[in-house]
Amino acid sequence: MENLSPEKIIESIKQRIAIEPENLSNYYSLANAYAMIKDYPKALDEYQKLLKTNPENTIILNSIGSIYFYLGENDKAIEFFKKAIETNPKDFSAYMNMANILAEKQDYTQAFDYYDNAVKLQPDNHNLLNSKGNLHQELGEYKEAIECYKKATKIAPDDFSVLVNIASAYFSSEQYEKSIQYYQKATQINPNDCRAYACIANAHVVLGNKEKAFEYYQKAIDANPEYYDAYLCYAMSAGEKEKAREIFQKAIDIQPKNPKGYIALGNLCFDEKDFDKAIEYYKGATLQDAKNITGFLSIANTCVIVGDIKTALYNYKKAYDINPNDIELMLLYNDALNEFLRVKTKEKQ
Repeated sequence: MENLSPEKIIESIKQRIAIEPENLSNYYSLANAYAMIKDYPKALDEYQKLLKTNPENTIILNSIGSIYFYLGENDKAIEFFKKAIETNPKDFSAYMNMANILAEKQDYTQAFDYYDNAVKLQPDNHNLLNSKGNLHQELGEYKEAIECYKKATKIAPDDFSVLVNIASAYFSSEQYEKSIQYYQKATQINPNDCRAYACIANAHVVLGNKEKAFEYYQKAIDANPEYYDAYLCYAMSAGEKEKAREIFQKAIDIQPKNPKGYIALGNLCFDEKDFDKAIEYYKGATLQDAKNITGFLSIANTCVIVGDIKTALYNYKKAYDINPNDIELMLLYNDALNEFLRVKTKEKQ
């Protein structure tokens, strides 16, 4: 079967409308098609036309509310979601939409009220419980988040997203063994998810289980050899400098334009007091990202140590120019400038 482009799908729907102008489902399909390609003004126009003939259709009311949400007009979106609830107090989608948009507006008390109303309508909806748990976790309410996720896992024990979320909540609440337990369940569902392996490794690092941490960082890399952050975490927890250097270099090899690897290798050289090499790597970071404040600042700090105040001053200035509102950068720049002027004055005497 031919895969039609969105434009051809829209044209096909318009042809159906021309043949069956009384069939309202075609108009709804057209509105949905515009929404699918993110042509929100046209989608809104079509939904509004449908609403005139179906003023109590909560599907249309929710659709219009969603379009206003995508357009960033939250107050109008809320107006239509409320109309949907007034029209049908048992409209689950409207409660969910209201909860999500109120969370977006940081009106958390009302958001939870609407989530609770939605739960009353569909107590076995694990996606709803997952969403409610996510909001609790975002607010740092880990106990409440875990309660939601536990209910969700009872309903859908093999849902990867819920397992990862409860593992994350346990990690954030410093219950690392529990976190590992749920991340491991998640990897059984999706053995190719590199981030879950990396999270298990991170938990083992905190627990001091270095060998286990290395094992799971390696699993993360095996699952996705391009998973850049796994290399960085692996290297930083390695303990052996040569091993760390090797892994950092692999990170640079797979993403040569990512400045983080250069910074990490620079820091390693700095710790070894190989300041020239450290500066070389820090410069590499600034070459990849001309606005990398950490790179310029690291060069400057290292140059201060080796007594190259002129180069330090130049790099403090570069960092300060990127973020002129940073008072600490301004003070560092001024200190370097004063030192530079002091040295110059001394040379003239």
